[in-house]
Amino acid sequence: MYPWVCVLGRAIPSYGLCMALGILVSCWIALARARGSRLDANNLIVIVACALAFGLLGAKLLYLIASCDVGAVVARLSRGDFSDLASGGQVYYGGLLGGVLGAWVGARISGADGEFPLYCDAVVPAIPVGHAFGRVGCFLGGCCYGLPCGAWCAVTFPGAAQPVFPLQLLEAALNLALAIALVCCAKKSRLRGLALHLYLLLYSAARFVLEFFRGDEIRGSALGLSTSQWISMGVFALAGALLLRKMRGKKGA
Repeated sequence: MYPWVCVLGRAIPSYGLCMALGILVSCWIALARARGSRLDANNLIVIVACALAFGLLGAKLLYLIASCDVGAVVARLSRGDFSDLASGGQVYYGGLLGGVLGAWVGARISGADGEFPLYCDAVVPAIPVGHAFGRVGCFLGGCCYGLPCGAWCAVTFPGAAQPVFPLQLLEAALNLALAIALVCCAKKSRLRGLALHLYLLLYSAARFVLEFFRGDEIRGSALGLSTSQWISMGVFALAGALLLRKMRGKKGA
């Protein structure tokens, strides 16, 4: 589609630009929500910085594991060749799981681990907003497209042999709807940390279904399911179990 855009006479990768915009917008939303909840902005900066660092690393590592010869990658890294880390290719789930871990580490570093659920409620609704920008970047870059389609909305990408469904834009729209739902739930619920559990549940369920409509082949699979579908099932089960535990703990308090 439009893998490059011209800004001030310079050619910039569309995906990278959308990703940067998504990070900036989501950070702004997280900061605004944290201030509205009277949370410490300095703690938030540490938490977000660690989440971004761990998230970017996790997204790259899962991509390498799912789509590359891991042995060859390790061999190149051992020789000091870091071209695999510098090249394109990321998997969102790796970024999500790495980001959650990084946020927890950031909370421990800043001494805000006791208020970690409150920071999650402030920050988590911003995650699907940033992800929506990323999926628009996928659309412009021509990756992560859907199955062959003959409808009016079909798009022909350079890597596809025929018109396909623009699944990236559908997921972007679903992410924005999810962000709105999380904000509404956070206002009505008194359960601390609900946003993270709810996001993991809803997104993993949606992603599992969306994967059936993916048409690109640059991703791992096993037993008829993609890597993301296997991760979705694990995330859904874990988030559901933790949410039930939290709800039972709330009732027993």
